[in-house]
Amino acid sequence: MCSILGRIKTAACISGGDIELGLKVLDRRGPDSHRVWRSEDKVVELLHTRLAIVDSDPRAIQPMLDEERGLALIFNGEIYNFRELRRELSAYPFRTESDTEIILAAYALHGVEGFSLLKGMFTLSLVDTRARRIWLARDAVGKKPLYLARWEGQVCFGSSLQAISLVCGGTRSVSQVAADSYWKEGFVRPDLAVWAGVNPVLPGEIVELDWTGDEVSRRHQCPKVERLYAGENFDEVVRAIDGLLERAVNRRLQDNPSPAVLCSGGIDSTVVTMMAARIERRGGLEKPLKVLTLGALVPLTNDERYARYVAWRLGKKIEVIRPELRSLSSSIIDCLDIQDEPLGMISFFPLWRLVNAVSDHSRILISGEGGDEFFLGYSAPQRWLQECPAQSPDPDASCGTHVPCGPELPSWMSDWGRSMSTDHLVGHSFTKVDRASAEQGVEMRCPLLDWDLISYARSLPYSILAVDPVLKPLLKRLLHGWPSWFVHRPKLGFTMNLRYLWGASNYSGLREAILEESQERFAAHLPLALCKKASTWTARDIFQHFPVVWKLLAWSRFKKRNRL
Repeated sequence: MCSILGRIKTAACISGGDIELGLKVLDRRGPDSHRVWRSEDKVVELLHTRLAIVDSDPRAIQPMLDEERGLALIFNGEIYNFRELRRELSAYPFRTESDTEIILAAYALHGVEGFSLLKGMFTLSLVDTRARRIWLARDAVGKKPLYLARWEGQVCFGSSLQAISLVCGGTRSVSQVAADSYWKEGFVRPDLAVWAGVNPVLPGEIVELDWTGDEVSRRHQCPKVERLYAGENFDEVVRAIDGLLERAVNRRLQDNPSPAVLCSGGIDSTVVTMMAARIERRGGLEKPLKVLTLGALVPLTNDERYARYVAWRLGKKIEVIRPELRSLSSSIIDCLDIQDEPLGMISFFPLWRLVNAVSDHSRILISGEGGDEFFLGYSAPQRWLQECPAQSPDPDASCGTHVPCGPELPSWMSDWGRSMSTDHLVGHSFTKVDRASAEQGVEMRCPLLDWDLISYARSLPYSILAVDPVLKPLLKRLLHGWPSWFVHRPKLGFTMNLRYLWGASNYSGLREAILEESQERFAAHLPLALCKKASTWTARDIFQHFPVVWKLLAWSRFKKRNRL
C-alpha cells in the first residue's frame, strides 16, 4: 500500500526538517519508489511512497502532475471502478493506465464534485496551483487513514502520524481525551488523534485549504447509490447480494499479479473465497488463486480445520501458514512498534504475524473484513435493533453521534449497532487491518466493504438482515448446500491465545517493557495487583489481568518510540 505526506509552510513556521524525513517510516508502506513535488514558491510540498500494483509504468509514479491544468496529486489506495470511469471521462487526455490518473480526470472535468464518482478505498491530496487550493479527501467508508496536523506553524497531512511528527519537529503533547478513549476502547476513537493539534479527516470528508493552510470549507460526499431495497423477498435479496458480491470480488482480483485470498474458515472469508474460486473457474484469473490460512499454534484456538474444509470443498489447495514464534517477546515488541497510534487489542498481533508470514506469497490479500458490521455478525440479533422504551439501556452502547462510515445507517438500528458499524469499524477494525498490512508493504482488499454492496445491505429491513436467532442469514444462505455443522457453528475466528503462549516463558521481556509513567497515567483504572512495580508482577498477576497488561504494554511502546 502506498503512503502520502504533505506540508504547507506558513509564515509562522518555526521548525521542521526536510519532508523526506518522513521516509524513515513511510518507505515500508510504499517500498517501490518515492518522489517529492514542491510548488514554485516552495510553500506546498508533497511526498508519495509507492507500492506499485495497478500500473508499474514510470509515468504513473506520484505525485502525478497535470502541468497543463496546474494540478499535483498524491493518492493512497485503489479506485475499483476506474476502467468504467475511463469511458465516462474520455474527454480527458489520459497518458497512463493508472487508476491515479482517473482522479485528475474527475477533478479536471467536474471539479471537486468529481470525487463522488470514485468507488474504492482511498485518501488523497490534490493541489490546484492556479486556484491556490489544497484538497484533502477520504473515501466514504474510510478504510485508509488521513490526518491533518497544525504544529509549529506548519500544516501537515498524511497517512502516518509518525511521519508527520518527524517532518514537523518541535514538541508534542498527548490528548487527554484520546488517552481516555484508548483506555476505554483499546483504540483511539476515530474522530480523535492521540496527539493534540491533530484531527483525522473523517470518512467521506473533503477538506479545502488555502495557500496559507487555513481551512476554507469541509463537506461530506458519497458516491451515488446504485441499488436500494425495493420490497424484494428474502430469496430475491440473496440473489442480489450474490451478484453484487461476485462483482466486488472480481474487481479486487483484477490488476493482481498473484491473487490470494485469506480464508479463516469463518462465514465471511468462506463466502469471499467461494466467489473467488467461482471467478477462477470461469476463466476470470490469469494466474491460479492461492488460498491461505493461519495454522493453529494452540489446539482448538482457531478455524484451521474449517479453512481446510473450505479449500477441499472448492477444489483448491490450501497453504497453511505457521508463523515462527521462537522469540515471542521480541515479536510482540516489533508488532507494537509498527503501530502509528497505540492499539490495545490483542487481536492485532495474530493478524500482524499472519500478514508478515504471507507477504512472501502475495503483496495483495483478499479478506472478509466488514461482514460482521454490515451483515450483523456480532452478539445477538436483537441487540442490533432499536431499543423499545420499556427496555433497559444497553450498558455497552455509546450514545450520541458517531463518525460517518459508509451509507446512511438504517433508522431501526440501535445505538450499540450504530457504534459497532461506525466507531468500532473505523477505529478498531480498519486501523488494525491498515497497520498490520500497509506497514508491511501489503495491500488488503475487502470485497464486503464494496460501496455498491454495502449501500444495498444498509437499505435492507431488519427482518431480512437478521432472522433470530441466526446471525448473518444472508451470507449463510449464499452457502446453501453446505453442511449445517459448518454454517451454524459457534464463531471462533483468528485467535492466538497469547496469555498461554507467553506465560510458558513466564512472560519473558514483558515486565521490562512496561513504563512506570504508563502505570501512573492509567493508575485509576488498574487492578491492585498491577499498581505495584511491573518488575514484581507475578505470572498469575499477568495471566489474570492480561488484557489490561496488554494495554499498558502498547501504550508504553508508543511512549518510548515517540520519546514522550
